[in-house]
Amino acid sequence: MSHMLSEPYDVSRVKVLLDGNRCRDFSADDPMFEVAEDGVLLRFLYGSKALKHFDPHTFKGIVVDENATVITEMAINKYKMLPFKVGISVPVVEIMLYGTPHTEFMD
Repeated sequence: MSHMLSEPYDVSRVKVLLDGNRCRDFSADDPMFEVAEDGVLLRFLYGSKALKHFDPHTFKGIVVDENATVITEMAINKYKMLPFKVGISVPVVEIMLYGTPHTEFMD
């Protein structure tokens, strides 16, 4: 069921926590994190405080909206900084975390 995270969600009704720090998502089309085939893909704004303080050795992401809480966590086997890209007129840093994510859906 982890594929559900790759679907866009309404960022106006969602709280995103990465490693316990609240983050602000910036686009419903490119969610801050999504479960990929071989791990988790993170997207940070270039100037984000979350990017500066992010520890790539562990990952715990929590998405909370009005209907459910989705918790994804994993131990990281390795990680890779991907080339910068431009999001909605701002630079975006993508990080691919390789490992086996475990996702729980709670009401």
